[in-house]
Amino acid sequence: MKVVIKVGTQSILASDGAPCEPVMLHLVEQIVGLQKAGHHVVLVSSGAVGYGRKVAQEFGGQLGQSLGEKQVLASLGQHELMTVYARLFKAHQLMVSQLLLTKQDFQTRNHYLNIARLLQVILDHKNIIPIINENDSVAIEELMFTDNDELAGLIAAQMNADKLIILSHIAGVFSGDPSQENAKLITTINPE
Repeated sequence: MKVVIKVGTQSILASDGAPCEPVMLHLVEQIVGLQKAGHHVVLVSSGAVGYGRKVAQEFGGQLGQSLGEKQVLASLGQHELMTVYARLFKAHQLMVSQLLLTKQDFQTRNHYLNIARLLQVILDHKNIIPIINENDSVAIEELMFTDNDELAGLIAAQMNADKLIILSHIAGVFSGDPSQENAKLITTINPE
């Protein structure tokens, strides 16, 4: 079975922006269990910008909310986040691979097919867990995903996944960003 698991920023980072390692460790252990049971698992992980903010603060930096500053935060946090994942998976004799994607990668057929081939080769190696995130450090507003839920959905469709699991602090599925007034809770989802 092919499984895509998406984890949100607030699910893996503490309120101060540092990784919540007990939560991340539990997630890693669940993925390891799925992998050992013969399933192919892809992790789509948010958290780079949030962790980058924590890293910047540790060095006395204060970065705001502009696109450019968020790009800097992503570039600081992505490496640090992957370092935590690599350490946690290494304890289970697993390596991690990092794929940073933009919406444009899904709009060009050659890029789309290359990503699909790469994921298949990675999944053929039982000791590698692919971890995907939006390439927030280079994404421009017109080509940004609405969030990593969208990215996870595209990856799940691309690899014909059997399951897409979204781990989030949001209570339910909404028609849009739940922080926006016009977003509605979707009470029923039909597979059609």
